[in-house]
Parts: sequence; structure tokens; C-alpha cells
Amino acid sequence: MAVIPEQQAVERQLRMARGCLIKARNLLDVNELHELDHRVPELDTHLRDAYHLLEDSRRYLTVHRQPQYQEYDLAKVVRRGAEHPVPLLNIDPNKPCFVDGDPEQTAQCLRLIRDSARLRAGESLAADLYREEALPYIVVRAAGGFELPEFFEFRPGLELSRTALAERWAVATRGGEIEFIPEGLLLGLKGPLAVPDSSEALTRMVAPVRRAGEILRAWRGATGHYDPGYASLEDVARLYEKAVTEALASIDQALA
Repeated sequence: MAVIPEQQAVERQLRMARGCLIKARNLLDVNELHELDHRVPELDTHLRDAYHLLEDSRRYLTVHRQPQYQEYDLAKVVRRGAEHPVPLLNIDPNKPCFVDGDPEQTAQCLRLIRDSARLRAGESLAADLYREEALPYIVVRAAGGFELPEFFEFRPGLELSRTALAERWAVATRGGEIEFIPEGLLLGLKGPLAVPDSSEALTRMVAPVRRAGEILRAWRGATGHYDPGYASLEDVARLYEKAVTEALASIDQALA
């Protein structure tokens, strides 16, 4: 089966993350444990780089995976934030707003728009939700206007064209449209568009990539601030080895 360009793009990022972890593993290969003490900053750098590659790949995969539709309260999603962060929205978190779609995909698309918008110095984006309409929608605006690029980047090498973003938004919202208007950008939260197909191959990659990122995120709290008085070098070496080995195994599963 032919590999689609989106899968190739993710695989390149995962191979770079794998390379970072191989460098970390090589640094763990010491003759004497005391040598590790001076290598901790470099180890941290490699693991941090791998984590960011994995996290951006996860976000990219999220908007391309098969949707998980549900009726959800957009206000509640905004309120709890940490699980499904939806930036920008100016809504009353105590007033329910039920929409039908994939909350995580919708959140990632909004974040991508926010991060890609080109604003005048000192300005910021605002987004207002119009919930009383037959087809609820969001309007994104800035006082001095803003520009959007032709390509929206999660990171260099992982990007969506305007057309691709509109397609992924339609998937996330079960047919919602993206429309450029004088005030800014109108984002339909449901609508008449046909929902494009999503890649099964990219969907299968989500879980192992997420797991690899979670391993490294947990590692950052455990050994990212090594203090000789807090843990022995033996403990530190064991934690590093465990994190690197498990993260590599998850990446290899995603690439299989």
C-alpha cells in the first residue's frame, strides 16, 4: 500500500526523535558511573528535543486521525482546559454550549490558527462564539486585522495548507466551513460540507506516538532536574535507561 505524504512527513519527525534518543542512549554508555554526572545536561537536551518532536507529531496526527464524534459542551471543554485546550474563545463557561464533533481535533485546529496568525505589534486574537444561530459558529478577529499564511505549521516539516486546514476542520466539526470575512475568520461548528476520509495508517500511529511523548514528559519531572543529594547516579542511570528504552519501543511501533 502506498504511503501518503502526511505519513511520510510524520515518519521523518519520528526518525529525528529516534535519533535524539539514540544519542541519549549512547551517552548512557559509560565505563564509570561518575562520568554520567557531567553528561546529564546533554542527556536532558536530547530527551527534550525528542519530546517536542513527538508532541508536535501527536498534534499533527490528531487532526488527521479518524474522528471520534460526540456531543460535547464546548464551554465545559474550555473550562477544564488541560484535557482539551481550546484557546481564544470568549464564552461564558457557566452557560452550556453543546456541539457535535471531535473536541480534540477542534481544539488543535483552533490552536493552529492562533499560533499561525500574523498580528500587528501589541495586538492579540479574540474569538467569539455565536451559539444562538441554527448553525453555531466562531468569529476570529483582531482590532487591527490579521493575516494568515498559506501554510499552517505545527513545526517545520509538519504543515497544513489552507485547503487542508479547511478539510480537517470539516472533519472535526462534522461539516463545518471555514470562511474568510471582512472581520476576520468565520468557523462553522457544523454545516453542510461532506466530511473527507481520514487515514487509517495515521490513526494507528496516534497511540504509540502519544505514549512515547508521555514517557518523556514523565521523565522530565523525574530526572530533568538532577540533584546529587536527591538521587544516586545509579538511580538516575536506571531512570534514563528506562525512559529511553520505552520511548524507543513506542516510536518503533509507530514506524512499523
